[in-house]
Amino acid sequence: MKLYGLGVVVGLFVLLVPAQAGPRMLTPGTYSCAGKQEGHVYTLSLVIQERGNTYELAWSAAHGHPKLMAGLGVPDGNHLAVAIVSPNGGMGVAHYTITPGRLDGVWTNGNGAIETEVCTSGRVARVM
Repeated sequence: MKLYGLGVVVGLFVLLVPAQAGPRMLTPGTYSCAGKQEGHVYTLSLVIQERGNTYELAWSAAHGHPKLMAGLGVPDGNHLAVAIVSPNGGMGVAHYTITPGRLDGVWTNGNGAIETEVCTSGRVARVM
Protein backbone atom coordinates (compact mmCIF):
# COMPACT_ATOMS: atom_id res chain seq x y z
CA MET A 1 0.00 0.00 0.00
CA LYS A 2 2.83 2.42 0.76
CA LEU A 3 4.22 2.15 -2.78
CA TYR A 4 0.78 2.77 -4.25
CA GLY A 5 0.41 5.93 -2.13
CA LEU A 6 3.86 7.15 -3.15
CA GLY A 7 2.99 6.56 -6.81
CA VAL A 8 -0.12 8.71 -6.46
CA VAL A 9 1.89 11.52 -4.83
CA VAL A 10 4.59 11.36 -7.53
CA GLY A 11 1.93 11.26 -10.23
CA LEU A 12 0.18 14.32 -8.81
CA PHE A 13 3.50 16.14 -8.52
CA VAL A 14 4.27 15.49 -12.20
CA LEU A 15 0.82 16.72 -13.20
CA LEU A 16 0.82 19.83 -11.02
CA VAL A 17 4.39 21.09 -11.41
CA PRO A 18 4.88 22.83 -14.78
CA ALA A 19 7.67 21.61 -16.99
CA GLN A 20 10.69 23.83 -17.42
CA ALA A 21 9.99 26.45 -20.05
CA GLY A 22 11.76 25.70 -23.29
CA PRO A 23 12.57 28.11 -26.09
CA ARG A 24 9.65 30.32 -27.06
CA MET A 25 8.12 29.42 -30.41
CA LEU A 26 5.65 32.32 -30.41
CA THR A 27 6.79 35.90 -30.92
CA PRO A 28 4.59 38.50 -29.21
CA GLY A 29 3.39 41.34 -31.43
CA THR A 30 0.69 42.26 -33.92
CA TYR A 31 -0.59 39.69 -36.39
CA SER A 32 -2.99 39.92 -39.34
CA CYS A 33 -5.58 37.14 -39.27
CA ALA A 34 -7.87 35.84 -41.99
CA GLY A 35 -10.37 33.04 -41.79
CA LYS A 36 -13.79 31.75 -42.68
CA GLN A 37 -16.83 31.66 -40.44
CA GLU A 38 -19.94 29.95 -41.76
CA GLY A 39 -18.48 30.30 -45.28
CA HIS A 40 -17.80 34.06 -45.01
CA VAL A 41 -14.25 35.41 -45.16
CA TYR A 42 -13.12 37.74 -42.35
CA THR A 43 -9.95 39.62 -41.43
CA LEU A 44 -8.89 40.71 -37.95
CA SER A 45 -5.94 42.23 -36.16
CA LEU A 46 -4.48 40.14 -33.32
CA VAL A 47 -2.19 41.48 -30.61
CA ILE A 48 -0.27 38.89 -28.58
CA GLN A 49 1.50 39.76 -25.32
CA GLU A 50 3.50 37.52 -22.98
CA ARG A 51 2.13 37.08 -19.48
CA GLY A 52 4.62 34.93 -17.57
CA ASN A 53 4.49 31.48 -19.17
CA THR A 54 1.19 32.25 -20.92
CA TYR A 55 0.00 34.70 -23.58
CA GLU A 56 -2.77 37.29 -23.65
CA LEU A 57 -4.49 37.65 -27.02
CA ALA A 58 -6.79 40.45 -28.21
CA TRP A 59 -8.59 40.43 -31.57
CA SER A 60 -10.00 43.61 -33.14
CA ALA A 61 -11.47 44.62 -36.49
CA ALA A 62 -8.38 46.74 -37.17
CA HIS A 63 -5.29 47.71 -35.20
CA GLY A 64 -6.25 50.23 -32.53
CA HIS A 65 -10.02 49.55 -32.62
CA PRO A 66 -11.88 48.20 -29.58
CA LYS A 67 -11.28 44.51 -29.04
CA LEU A 68 -13.84 42.04 -30.27
CA MET A 69 -12.50 39.10 -28.27
CA ALA A 70 -9.85 38.39 -25.65
CA GLY A 71 -8.04 35.18 -24.92
CA LEU A 72 -5.55 33.49 -22.64
CA GLY A 73 -3.17 31.07 -24.33
CA VAL A 74 -1.15 28.16 -22.98
CA PRO A 75 1.85 27.14 -25.12
CA ASP A 76 2.98 23.54 -25.55
CA GLY A 77 5.92 23.21 -27.91
CA ASN A 78 4.76 24.50 -31.27
CA HIS A 79 1.09 24.59 -30.22
CA LEU A 80 -1.01 27.20 -28.47
CA ALA A 81 -4.34 26.40 -26.78
CA VAL A 82 -6.53 29.47 -26.20
CA ALA A 83 -9.66 30.12 -24.14
CA ILE A 84 -11.62 33.01 -25.69
CA VAL A 85 -14.29 35.40 -24.36
CA SER A 86 -16.15 38.19 -26.12
CA PRO A 87 -17.43 41.40 -24.52
CA ASN A 88 -21.00 40.07 -24.63
CA GLY A 89 -20.02 36.98 -22.61
CA GLY A 90 -19.68 34.55 -25.51
CA MET A 91 -16.99 31.90 -25.15
CA GLY A 92 -14.87 29.82 -27.47
CA VAL A 93 -11.65 27.86 -27.80
CA ALA A 94 -8.87 27.86 -30.37
CA HIS A 95 -5.87 25.69 -31.13
CA TYR A 96 -2.95 27.07 -33.14
CA THR A 97 0.09 25.41 -34.66
CA ILE A 98 3.01 27.83 -34.40
CA THR A 99 5.66 28.30 -37.08
CA PRO A 100 7.95 31.35 -37.24
CA GLY A 101 5.77 34.38 -37.99
CA ARG A 102 2.61 32.32 -38.48
CA LEU A 103 -0.25 30.72 -36.55
CA ASP A 104 -2.48 28.12 -38.23
CA GLY A 105 -5.59 27.67 -36.16
CA VAL A 106 -8.91 26.00 -35.70
CA TRP A 107 -11.55 27.45 -33.40
CA THR A 108 -15.15 27.18 -32.30
CA ASN A 109 -17.60 29.42 -30.50
CA GLY A 110 -19.63 26.47 -29.26
CA ASN A 111 -22.13 26.35 -32.13
CA GLY A 112 -20.91 22.92 -33.23
CA ALA A 113 -18.84 24.20 -36.17
CA ILE A 114 -15.04 24.18 -36.32
CA GLU A 115 -13.64 27.13 -38.28
CA THR A 116 -10.12 27.87 -39.56
CA GLU A 117 -7.89 30.91 -39.22
CA VAL A 118 -4.38 31.89 -40.33
CA CYS A 119 -2.51 34.70 -38.57
CA THR A 120 0.76 36.12 -39.86
CA SER A 121 3.19 38.62 -38.43
CA GLY A 122 4.14 41.51 -40.67
CA ARG A 123 1.95 40.66 -43.66
CA VAL A 124 -1.67 40.01 -44.51
CA ALA A 125 -2.82 36.41 -44.07
CA ARG A 126 -4.54 34.60 -46.91
CA VAL A 127 -7.59 32.42 -46.52
CA MET A 128 -7.33 29.01 -48.13
